[in-house]
Amino acid sequence: MTNRVLKALSAAALLLLPIGGCVVATDLLNPGVLTAFGLDPATVIRPAGRTLVTFNNTSGFDASFEVAVSDDPADPTANATFFFSEFLRPNQTQTAAFDCPIGVLTPGTPSADFSTDTVAVSVVTAAGLVTVNYTGAPLVAGVDFLCGDLVEMRLVQTGVDAMGVASFGIQMRVVPGR
Repeated sequence: MTNRVLKALSAAALLLLPIGGCVVATDLLNPGVLTAFGLDPATVIRPAGRTLVTFNNTSGFDASFEVAVSDDPADPTANATFFFSEFLRPNQTQTAAFDCPIGVLTPGTPSADFSTDTVAVSVVTAAGLVTVNYTGAPLVAGVDFLCGDLVEMRLVQTGVDAMGVASFGIQMRVVPGR
């Protein structure tokens, strides 16, 4: 390149700085242009931020929660990150932050065919350790939640049987973050 071309490119870059501010250069690219070149904009311009997952123990017993996040909604085991909460006392919460992009959030342990070891919470009762299965579908990013949202995983006591053994359920709730 000639010195003149380098100066012109440098001047153009300096002109873009006030427009972009703290924005990364790839944020200034138009996703339509990337698509025209055969690139997936989601792989070039990654959504910034975090998704928070709050584990909320509303039961009267100590409980530990398990969740997995993956960046690939088609395969919940791809690049999966697993999180196990500490044992939370009754009415105690704990929050975990996961960097975006997230493709799918699965209470329990996922497998590639979307079947899940659905044990998502372990509860310490007088009768011993009780496991609680998550009966819903994995949460898919862009469908069930967005980057920046808060996903609450709540343990609730649903009853007590004739033998005095407590039963539990898991409720999922998404609180929009933006």
